[in-house]
Amino acid sequence: ARVTTAVTILQREPDETKRKQSLVRFVQLRKPLAEIYTEALRAPVSVESEAARQADMDAVRDLIEEIGADQTTDYWRVRVLTQAELWEKGCRARLDPGDDGADVSEYKAGKWGQYLRGPDVWFELLALVGPRLVPFYELAQVRRGFTSGVDDFFCVRDVTEEQLRLLPDAGAFRAKWGLDPNETRQVHIIRDGRGESHLVEARFLEPELHSLMEAKAVVVHVKDVGRVVVNASVSRATLRRTRLGEYVAYGERQGWHTRVTVASRARSRPWYDLGLRPKPKRAQMFWPKSQQYRHIAAWNEDLLPGNDNLYDVWAFEGVESRLLWAMLNSTVVALSKHQFGRAAGVEGNLKTEVVDVKMMLVPDVRGVPAELVARTVAAVEQMAKRVSRNLPDEFALPDRQALDDAVLEILGVADPVERVALRTRIYAALSELYAATRTRELIAQKDRLRSNRTATLTAADMSDELWEQNQEALGLLQFPEDFLRRSPRGEPFDLPPG
Repeated sequence: ARVTTAVTILQREPDETKRKQSLVRFVQLRKPLAEIYTEALRAPVSVESEAARQADMDAVRDLIEEIGADQTTDYWRVRVLTQAELWEKGCRARLDPGDDGADVSEYKAGKWGQYLRGPDVWFELLALVGPRLVPFYELAQVRRGFTSGVDDFFCVRDVTEEQLRLLPDAGAFRAKWGLDPNETRQVHIIRDGRGESHLVEARFLEPELHSLMEAKAVVVHVKDVGRVVVNASVSRATLRRTRLGEYVAYGERQGWHTRVTVASRARSRPWYDLGLRPKPKRAQMFWPKSQQYRHIAAWNEDLLPGNDNLYDVWAFEGVESRLLWAMLNSTVVALSKHQFGRAAGVEGNLKTEVVDVKMMLVPDVRGVPAELVARTVAAVEQMAKRVSRNLPDEFALPDRQALDDAVLEILGVADPVERVALRTRIYAALSELYAATRTRELIAQKDRLRSNRTATLTAADMSDELWEQNQEALGLLQFPEDFLRRSPRGEPFDLPPG
C-alpha cells in the first residue's frame, strides 16, 4: 500500500467550544516505532512481554499528544491545526457554480491528506507565500467532459483514409462500400468500439480528445487525436434516409440506447444527441482526470470536445486565460496536485476528481504585472514547441526552469537566488516521489507476473532482476573512456591535401 498504516485516534467532546479548540495532530512517522521510542525516550524497547511493549508505545503516543505546534525531527513530522481551522476551511470551499461563498455554516469539503503526506517543501512553500496560493475555484470554472454512456457507439475511429489506401481501385472501393471515392468528402467510414464498420455523414462527425495520452505537448490539435465523436443534434425525422439513421438503428439493435446514462439523457432529447457545446463555448484548456509521469494541462487550440477522462476549464472574467494555462503547467501545480489528488492502485496513477481540482491550491494569477505575464506565457509557449516528457526528465530543460522561475516570482519570491534554491528543492521532492512510485509500480508488476503461472519470463525481466541483485558489483560503463581501445599513445601528424 502507499501508506503502510494510518491510525486515527478520536475522542468525543460534546462541548462545541472545547471541540473547536481541540488540536488535531497529523503525524508522519519517519522511523519504526521501536526506533522512535529509543531515540525519544532514550531507553530500549521492552522485550519481556507484549503488555510491556504496548506500554512503551503508549509512551510514544503520550509524547505526540504533548506536541502543541508544528514539529519536525529525524523520526517524525507533526502538523498541528485546531478543529476550528479545519472546519472553517471546509466551510469556505466553493464547489458549486452558484456558490458565492456567503454561506459558511455548513462543512462542504476538505483535503486533510496533504497535512499527512505532503513533502516538507510543500509546507515550506505554504509558509513562504501564504495567501498567494488560492483554491482553483477562485480562478476558473471546471466541468467534466462529455459522458457518452456508450463509447463503443459515440467515440469511434474514422477509417476513411485507411480504406482508400487499401482499395485504391475505384471499382473495388465501390463494390465494398457502395460509394465512389469522391463521395467520401460527404460520407465517412467509421469503426465502432466493437470493430464493426459503418457509413456516417461527415457533418455528424467531429474529432474529439479522448484522453491525455493523445496530447503530445501542452497544446493539443486536431492532428493529435485518434477518434471522432458522433455529434448529432438532430430530430428523428431528420435521420430518415441518412447513413446516420442506419447507424442509430444498428445501435438500438445492440441495446445501447437502454444503458442507464443513455436512457437518462433520452428523457430530454434523442439518446444519440450528446448535446455537445458549440465550438465558441468549448473549453479553453483541459485538465486530465488521471495522470502518471507527465504533467500536462493542454491548451485546446482547435476547440475540440473532450471526453469525461478530461475536465473542461475556462478562466473566469478578469483572469488571463493564457496565463492560467501557463500556471497550470508549472511544477508548483504538479506539486499541489499530489496533495489534493488520490493515488489509484499501485501503477503510479494519480486521480483528481472535479472536487479535487477545484480545491487544489494554485498560484493566484490575478493582477500580475504585464511584463511578468509575458515572460510566463512565453515560457509555456516555448514548451509547446516540443514533445512533453516525464516530469522529472524536464527539470533540466531551460523552458521548464523558465516557467517555474516566473511562477515563483508570481508567488512573490522576488530574489532570483532564492527562487533557484526553492525550485531545486521542489524538483528534488517530486523526483523522489516519482522514483518511489516507479519502484512500487515495478514491484507490483513483478508480483503480478509471479502470480500468473501461465506467464513466461522474458529476457528483459531476467536482466532487470540480475541488475537489481548485482548492480553495485556490476556498475555501468562510462562513455567514452570504456568504449575506446587501450593502446600506446601515438604521434599526431597532418595529412597533406588530396
